[in-house]
Amino acid sequence: MKGFFLLTAYLEKEIDYMLPYDIYAELATHHKPMNVSDVVKLTGLSKQSVYGFIKRGALPALQFGTSIKLNPRDVGRWLESHQTAPV
Repeated sequence: MKGFFLLTAYLEKEIDYMLPYDIYAELATHHKPMNVSDVVKLTGLSKQSVYGFIKRGALPALQFGTSIKLNPRDVGRWLESHQTAPV
């Protein structure tokens, strides 16, 4: 469990550092469902990290057989919930 909290703290720090406002603009214009690769490209997180967030229920997703789809609005809300105040 200790590793999970360290990873969460690391990711929150990284997400705060990496999220320029253009990511939100990209999400606002993204009207089709996203896949895990889209989230990886957008955030810079690894595929394993994104799958982990989905598996834990932290990042809402739909699974159709072996295909996982994410709503861009849900991804935006998830990213906003991980932002921290500037240091």
